[in-house]
Amino acid sequence: FEKKNVDRYAWLLEQKDAKKREPNDDDFDPRTLYIPQSAYAKFSQFEKQFWDIKKENFDVVLFFKKGKFYEMFEGDADVGHKHLHLKLTDRVNMRMCGIPEGQFSTYATRLVALGFKVGRVEQMETMNAMQKRAQKDKVRTGSTVCERELCEILTQGTVSDESMLEGPQANFLLTVCCGGKANDEYGVCLLEASTGVFYVGQFVDDVQLTQFETLLLRAKPREVVYPKGGLDPTAMKLIKRHLNNPLLNALDEDVQFWDAEKSEWELNAAAYFVKADAVERQHTKVEVWPEVLQTVHKEGSKLALSAVGGCVWYLRSLKLDSELVSMKNFRHMRDFEGERVGSLVIDGQTLCNLEILENSNGTTEGTLLKRLDKCSTAFGKRKFRTWICAPLRDVKGIRARLDAAEHLSSDNHARAALSKLLRQLPDVERRLSRVHMQGSGRKQGVMFDDTGARKLRAFLQLLDSIEILCKARDSLVKEGLLGEDAKIALPHVDFPEEVREKLESFKSSYGDLQHAMEVGYITPERGLYTDYDEAHDRLLAVEKSLNDELKSWKKQLGESSLKFWSAATGKEPYQMEIPVSYVEAKGRKLPNDLELKSQTSKVRRYWTPTIKKLVLELVDAR
Repeated sequence: FEKKNVDRYAWLLEQKDAKKREPNDDDFDPRTLYIPQSAYAKFSQFEKQFWDIKKENFDVVLFFKKGKFYEMFEGDADVGHKHLHLKLTDRVNMRMCGIPEGQFSTYATRLVALGFKVGRVEQMETMNAMQKRAQKDKVRTGSTVCERELCEILTQGTVSDESMLEGPQANFLLTVCCGGKANDEYGVCLLEASTGVFYVGQFVDDVQLTQFETLLLRAKPREVVYPKGGLDPTAMKLIKRHLNNPLLNALDEDVQFWDAEKSEWELNAAAYFVKADAVERQHTKVEVWPEVLQTVHKEGSKLALSAVGGCVWYLRSLKLDSELVSMKNFRHMRDFEGERVGSLVIDGQTLCNLEILENSNGTTEGTLLKRLDKCSTAFGKRKFRTWICAPLRDVKGIRARLDAAEHLSSDNHARAALSKLLRQLPDVERRLSRVHMQGSGRKQGVMFDDTGARKLRAFLQLLDSIEILCKARDSLVKEGLLGEDAKIALPHVDFPEEVREKLESFKSSYGDLQHAMEVGYITPERGLYTDYDEAHDRLLAVEKSLNDELKSWKKQLGESSLKFWSAATGKEPYQMEIPVSYVEAKGRKLPNDLELKSQTSKVRRYWTPTIKKLVLELVDAR
């Protein structure tokens, strides 16, 4: 096998990118791979499918869905063997290792933490659908493969799943470019993917790049995107000095890291900012952009808009652009820096010297942040970190904050009750973002585990969290800190009045949500969704037909003990159980159209042509 593979993949020993450039060439693109046509012609259908995806994402470790497992092949299998300690095996013409579907997050998290990009390739159709497609195209089933697509790429700076993040603090991706006559102007786009927030800005820096250094030390981005050869050497030195092993992505200027004009065109062409209820996604105009982006465009901040373009291109390459950009959560960099609320901006060197966020060892022990952070919620901890880097200098704002703190401190009972409510909350900010991302229409593929049930439970837990927030608001109103009759204005608190009404409306339309949490599926009231009603009716009709088939066989065989059996895995369900004693008694011969599927010492299980047909219909209906 090894000798055969050395010959088969000899072209991999001298790697070239898609344009046949070698690693020593200045313009070499490590993201792509050149495959000679002579080698490609020898691939099986599955190999062609794998290498078609891999050659466009050669720097990504691919987890390739096959049935209920994710498998890794060739170089990716070597990574899995070395870093995840997975057993390496040979299959057909490829080295491989694999993991169960439900363990993807665990293993992907470990690789992302090591600095790898991790891709998830999903089956986009069931075996039943593949067989139907083969029949329609008049192709032999054995010569075709399931349709698969790369659905997601995870990186250090774009992880959004709570289970894959180290803690509550923000996890940033920084996109940066520079320009101007003296090359002293910087455009930046700072993305916090887990909450879907983009901070956008442009500024003129000094020779020491004080503002840029301060941004790096405050945000501590895990990943940096910049135009290849287009970043000042001093800026690159600061990135390497202050960031701990960041993932660096150099994009080709104009083609990948778009200029302002190209960025504007791409944002409009992709129609990221159309209304949620729009039937079609049409080419939009600047007027529908989020307010911050409109301001950036109006002010002529071309470097800032270019940074947004570079960020969007990179997210598009990761299959994350629609999910994150469509949230429209763009804010000005001044909000991150604290300037908008009249704050003192502490430069990077002061942050280091006073050990405000980190000590000299890179931890929080002994820092001001560690000393003062008593927040009850994860999103509160993120907000407090921002505040501590930008202390208020506006007298009115300082007095308002102190008055609110004094008012809460004077009533131990009220403060304890509010703290208890807040401690019940998960990371609502991240949960909201995650729910939006899961509902953004991105293709998820065919999942065999309880993925749908887990998503539903996460959504229902979010609803419970919003209900707790409503109670917290009631508590603040009662204490005179919110509402029209507030004695003291609580700063930085904004709670939409219509949330409670929408929450109650939703709960009244979807039946017993507690039951839905337990069983993993939701049952909307009839008439609410026509598509759901039609699918449900079809499901009931198929189940009735299956029961009618069973009754028919009971009558035909004269055996009332016949019943259906389904494996826990869900594979080949509705097998008709016939006792072995019935089959062996008096040398009975069963009809030829009974197909044996499984058996035990006491029963034999069969499918009939009708059962087989109905099970396929059942899968489609479900």
